[in-house]
Amino acid sequence: MAKNANDRLIVALDFDSSEKMAALVEELEGLVSFFKVGIELQLAEGMSPVRYLISKGKKVFLDLKYFDVPETVE
Repeated sequence: MAKNANDRLIVALDFDSSEKMAALVEELEGLVSFFKVGIELQLAEGMSPVRYLISKGKKVFLDLKYFDVPETVE
C-alpha cells in the first residue's frame, strides 16, 4: 500500500518546453516519481522529455490523446 505522495501522485507536465519541465521535476525531486507528459510538450520537444525523465529514474505516463479536448488539436 502506498504510504506517501512519491508512491501515489502523478504530476502533469503540461508545459511547452523542456526547460520548464526540468525545473519542476528538479523542484519535486524526492517528493514525486511519476509524471505525465502531455501532447503540447511532446509535440514541442519530441521524445526528449520522456528520455530525460527515464534517465532521472522517473515513471512516465504519455497522454497523447488528440481528440479529448478539441482545442488541443487546433
